[in-house]
Amino acid sequence: MDLGRKIIKRTENGEIQDLDLMAKDIAEDCRISARAMVEATLKYLNESIRKDKNERKQRGLVIKEKDRPREIYTELGRIRWRGCGQGDRVEINKFRFT
Repeated sequence: MDLGRKIIKRTENGEIQDLDLMAKDIAEDCRISARAMVEATLKYLNESIRKDKNERKQRGLVIKEKDRPREIYTELGRIRWRGCGQGDRVEINKFRFT
């Protein structure tokens, strides 16, 4: 459900009556939506890198692992996605995980 509609519906249903509670609930709803957007972006970028062999070749990237579970902790909370480990051909110890 659209974030704005969800908030309005909760307010109209009387679920949120206190301004402080409303602000807290809206902030949490926004964090949840933001995490979902970051996860979707990471998934898209990972798929783009995986599909574009020419770009990987130009950047000197080699896919080392596929669909490895990943997670990081951010200001938004835990972000999870499945990604590839790309190693740099020039410097073997450098990895870019997406």
